[in-house]
This record gives sequence, structure tokens and C-alpha cells, in this order.
Amino acid sequence: MNRLMRKDFPMEKILSASNLVLFWLLFTIISPLIYALIFCWGLRSGQFSKPDRSAFLPLEGFIPKEDGQPVDGADRQGRGENV
Repeated sequence: MNRLMRKDFPMEKILSASNLVLFWLLFTIISPLIYALIFCWGLRSGQFSKPDRSAFLPLEGFIPKEDGQPVDGADRQGRGENV
């Protein structure tokens, strides 16, 4: 039989106010720590070293090479239709 369905362990006990307060306190303490760890990992791995790069990623295929020739696939116009 399911533990939550037993009569000696009612669902009201799990959803009591003190358990919900404890859950939210733990959540508000642990989640910023996890976010801080992820942010530190991002800093260490160089995720924020080139902040302007992401702005130009959609245009990467349309920027001509140094010799003036377009990059592969850059001869398209509009939404990808070949002209």
C-alpha cells in the first residue's frame, strides 16, 4: 500500500504549515547557493569573457570573409530562400 494513502500517515501531516515553512526556508537558502555556484563556474570557464559575441552570432554566416567573399550560405536573402 502507498505510504501516503495509509491511515497512520495522512497527507495532512505532509502538508502541514510547519513542513511547508521548513521547505520554503530550505529552498530560499539552497537555491541562491546553487545559483552562485553556477555563476562562479561561468566566470571561471570564460562564459562572460566576450559579452558582445552573442549579439552577432545570428549574423555570423552573413559577414563576409576578409577576401570579400561571403561565407558559405551567405548568398541567401530574406528567410533563407535562394535567389
